[in-house]
Amino acid sequence: MKNILLLTDYKSFGCTKDIYLLSNESFFKNIDLKNQQIKYKTINNFPQNYQSRYDEKMRTDKIIFNIEQDLYKSLNHYHSTTFSHRYWKIILGHWVARFIRTVYFRYKILDKCLNNDHIIDLIHVSKCDSYTQSIDQTNVAWLASMDSEWNFNLFSKILIKCFKEKCDLNYIDTEKYQFTPNISKAIDTKKEFIKNRLLKILSSFNYLSQNNTMAFKTTHLKIFDQLKLSLFNKELPSILFNLDYKREELDLVKRKKIGLKKDEDPFENLIRDLIIDALPRVAVEDYKNILNVINSSKWPKSPKIIFTSNSYDTDDFFKIWAAEKVERKKSKYIIGQHGLFDCSEQLLKNTNDYQVCDHYLRWGEKKYTKDVELFNLKLVNKKIKFKNGNKIIVFTRTAGGDVETYSRVEEFKIYNDCLNKVLDNFNTHNLKETTVRLKHIFRLTNPNEFYYLRKKFPLLKIDEGVENVFSLFEQTKLSIFLYYSTGVLESLSLDIPTVFYFPKKLVYIDPKERKYLDILNKCKILSYEKNEFKDNINFILKDVKKWWSMKNVIQARSEILNRYSKVEKNNPVLKISKLLKSLS
Repeated sequence: MKNILLLTDYKSFGCTKDIYLLSNESFFKNIDLKNQQIKYKTINNFPQNYQSRYDEKMRTDKIIFNIEQDLYKSLNHYHSTTFSHRYWKIILGHWVARFIRTVYFRYKILDKCLNNDHIIDLIHVSKCDSYTQSIDQTNVAWLASMDSEWNFNLFSKILIKCFKEKCDLNYIDTEKYQFTPNISKAIDTKKEFIKNRLLKILSSFNYLSQNNTMAFKTTHLKIFDQLKLSLFNKELPSILFNLDYKREELDLVKRKKIGLKKDEDPFENLIRDLIIDALPRVAVEDYKNILNVINSSKWPKSPKIIFTSNSYDTDDFFKIWAAEKVERKKSKYIIGQHGLFDCSEQLLKNTNDYQVCDHYLRWGEKKYTKDVELFNLKLVNKKIKFKNGNKIIVFTRTAGGDVETYSRVEEFKIYNDCLNKVLDNFNTHNLKETTVRLKHIFRLTNPNEFYYLRKKFPLLKIDEGVENVFSLFEQTKLSIFLYYSTGVLESLSLDIPTVFYFPKKLVYIDPKERKYLDILNKCKILSYEKNEFKDNINFILKDVKKWWSMKNVIQARSEILNRYSKVEKNNPVLKISKLLKSLS
């Protein structure tokens, strides 16, 4: 009887009841593990805790640093350029880190399967030769990480390079030669459609603003407030609407010129073998075509300030333009706060966006050298018409793509167990008052999440992540967050009764921030354990207004908002404009 390791649910391989399949369930979302005709054995995921996640983050950070040193020099050689390390890091830094962590997690799975007490006789693997892990743009990495065929080929490459002596391999052909996103690009809402049409029309007037000293994109400000930033600087707005460029085919022969030297560390050597093939085409084959479009575009030619809060990660056209201006025109690259890194295993100062920016606009108090104190940009001129709120709004932690060093499915289970414990404890009246808001990505990462909640809690209302979150805030008497998101800060800043779950066994806490979280814990806004969370919610729901008006709750909220999320109501856009001008 053979024990077969199935790498993903890409193919069934004609399994019978006599064949065992050992798998990691993160990559088997479409397999029925209760199928009586096949005796499935599931290799358990690694236990998650804050220390293991932190240690793995630190280890991969060192490898990311080493790889970047050589990779960016090789890209200069390939393109016959002499750009700085920072230039390429602006363009590729986020993708490099994401790819290395993606490979690390899959390497770790195979190592556990083949170097522990599991007896594996045979593994079906891809021939790999004709399949590339490359994607056309960096924003596709997340989707690729959830694709069975892309994962099957990546697992196969890791196994052949590192573990092929451990068992017999059966080589098979795959159907495709690269990953192609199969996702609708339709705009979800009428509001988004109108916004994008308006921006495209306005961008046709960019010839009037080519000499602008300031350029803005996805700043978290409302569209008209963002336009006012230019007007306050006595300039006509420039709309950075991405332009089309010619797409080239992958050229593996030419890519071999991007060589990386070997290293003593086996895993780092694996990355050096895989990363050249995997590089996004925007940085290799399509790079010069994008440059040509940028150079002939009407985007600002020599801005002193480039400011974004979102486009620094996967907006490739913008990043290449920004890198060009930072490198050639000495533009200042300003990035506004986007997430809550300081209480997680990825400290803000270690993020790619912080390392490449000149200044980082903080919503709260300054902490690191590049920080500039400002206020919460998401709440600038945000007008909320509070109604007689009687709703309970629950914000869930949907499973994400497997682009971390740990299992996102297992992480989701931890948060989902807490959600179930809270909802199981609700009475009929509370369930009828409750709306559970899913993150819109659930359709891709875990579509069963919706059907499970609908079946188990039929009285609940479920928002699929489409409705404007501030419309939900207007109706709520209590916001319940299953994780520490920026939504927590928004809700607290709007003076909405708010609680959230922060599993201290899972998430690393920066020692400097621990005292602030403890302040929230003492007044029941934050819960470290799921039973504590359930009990706190029960206590609060007896009289939400009375709890929210308690002196210790008011003081805690004030202290936390001063630290993390200040609100400015007096001419906030003008103040942002003046601040940016002072940074130039």
